[in-house]
Amino acid sequence: MTTNITPYFGETVKSGSGILATADFSGTTSVAANHGPLGVGGFASAQFQAVTIAAFTGTGSSSASLAGATLVSAIGTAGVKVLGNKPQLGDPCVLYDIGEVKAIAGAALVVGQLVMTDASGRFIPWIDEQGYVPVGEVRVPANSANDVFTMFIYPNTATGEVTLSVVNGITATSGGSKAAAFQLGYGISHITTAANGDSVLLPPALPGAICVVINDGSGTLDVYGQGTDTIDAVATATANIVTNAFRAFYFGLAAGLWASAGHIAVST
Repeated sequence: MTTNITPYFGETVKSGSGILATADFSGTTSVAANHGPLGVGGFASAQFQAVTIAAFTGTGSSSASLAGATLVSAIGTAGVKVLGNKPQLGDPCVLYDIGEVKAIAGAALVVGQLVMTDASGRFIPWIDEQGYVPVGEVRVPANSANDVFTMFIYPNTATGEVTLSVVNGITATSGGSKAAAFQLGYGISHITTAANGDSVLLPPALPGAICVVINDGSGTLDVYGQGTDTIDAVATATANIVTNAFRAFYFGLAAGLWASAGHIAVST
C-alpha cells in the first residue's frame, strides 16, 4: 500500500462498545477484503474501512443480541461507520460515526469531493444516481486506490435517511471560504458568531432533508453546498447569503438539489 501524505486526524465521535468483529480484521491472516494498514502478521488489516452493524454470528457467540461489525460489500451503502482498530474475530470494535477520520480510498480522491463506499469497504467518488448514498467528504486527498486519506464522515442511517438535530452557539468560519466553511448538520443550526462573509457548509442535499440556518451573528453569512450541490439551481461555488438576524430554510428536493425558502427577519 502506498500513502501519499500523512492524513490529518481531527475530532470525531467514537462508538463501538459491545460491537464485535464478524471476521478477522487484524491483518494477522490474509483476507481478500482487507485493504487497510498492515497487521502484525504483515497482511493488510481492515482498519479505516467501512463497516455496517448487524447481529454477531461469530464462533462462540452465546447471545443473538450481540452486535457485529461487517465489512461493506456493496457500492453506495448507507448506514456505515469507519473501523478504527484492528480486531480479530469476536474482538470489540472501535467505530467512528461522525467527524474527521482516516479512511481507505478505492480510487484517487480530491479535497471537497463527496464519497461513497465501493464493494470492498473502501471509499470512492460519489455517483449521483441509483440511490447511492454519500457518506462523507474528502479533507485530505488520495493519489490512488488503497491510499490512506482523511474524510469527514456524516451521520447516516441504514435507509439513507437523515437525522435532524439542534446545534446552538456555532461560530462560522472567518473569511468566507467554501473549502474551510464550518460543517453544519441536518436540522437546526444556530450561528451566534459571524462577521460579514463568514461561512458555513450545508450537509449533502438528499431528498426530504431539511436545514434551518439561524444567523444571530453581527454580519452576513455565506452558506455553501457540498461539492456540486446546487441551491436554487445556483452552483454552490457561489454562496447563498443569509443576512444577520435572519432565518433561512433549505429543503432537499433531490440528491444534489437544495431549494431555499424564508430568509425571514426577526421581528422587533
